[in-house]
Amino acid sequence: MASQDSDLAVRLHQLIATCTGAERGYRRSAEEALRNDLRDLCIDGADDNRLAASELRAWLPARLPDAQSGLAPGASGAAPRGWSAFRGSPSVQSDLSMLDDCRRCEAMALEEYRDLLDRDLPVALRVVVERQHDSVSRHHRQLCDLAPQT
Repeated sequence: MASQDSDLAVRLHQLIATCTGAERGYRRSAEEALRNDLRDLCIDGADDNRLAASELRAWLPARLPDAQSGLAPGASGAAPRGWSAFRGSPSVQSDLSMLDDCRRCEAMALEEYRDLLDRDLPVALRVVVERQHDSVSRHHRQLCDLAPQT
């Protein structure tokens, strides 16, 4: 059981890091976006990811007390991907390239959520992760819907 808890803690820390990176990426995009609808979507995405990271951080010590000992986000040694490699920079990206980056990063985040949902999770955590997955999925669809307009 300790090994399962350790693996779960690592995966939750990875997801927290993804959410934190997504919040930063969305905030940066909101600052750079020229279109109001893209800016609003990015602000919503940033807020949702801030909340998601906070929920997961709160879940860890309460239900996996040993999960905090020596484990930092990204401690698994995984190569940076998704939001951590987000390319946003002032006046370099157009709304279209920014939108493509956001969609790509959200698609990778969805993979992380699906991977976690494929595991045997405590019921309370599964409810949180499913709700967050649905939110990321909704953001991804909204980004895809904006693409033809950009």
